[in-house]
Amino acid sequence: MQVAVWLFLCLSATANSRKFFQPFHTFKPKQEGRVSKPKRQPISGEMPAARASPEELAERYLSLVIPIARSFQKRLPSSVDFDDLVGAGNLGLVEAARRFNPAQGASFGAFAQHRIRGAITDSLRRIDPVSRCLRSQQKGQSERRQN
Repeated sequence: MQVAVWLFLCLSATANSRKFFQPFHTFKPKQEGRVSKPKRQPISGEMPAARASPEELAERYLSLVIPIARSFQKRLPSSVDFDDLVGAGNLGLVEAARRFNPAQGASFGAFAQHRIRGAITDSLRRIDPVSRCLRSQQKGQSERRQN
């Protein structure tokens, strides 16, 4: 699922800007002969969200997806795959980057968190064989039994 999102980001970046999408920004070592590992760019970044392209926003805020997916995983049965949650969250992040409007006053981080949670919830509802109405009725019955 993550490969599909990665491929989607690469293809949309090349189709829109005619440049190849680079996943990480690397920095040159300070001393000659010293080898440094590629470092991720911090979320605060150099360019404000108002001027960043959707691809740059999605890349910069990719670290938001895993903690949100972990919080969902804690409340779900073990039959739900963590990678599916992360994949749905990545799709939500891409969609948030496309729909973000800085003129409305919200920060991109808060907007993206909301969209990521929504995308994960939607994917869980799609794979759930029981309807939402029936699920809430079952929950109400179990609560009444406990009381």
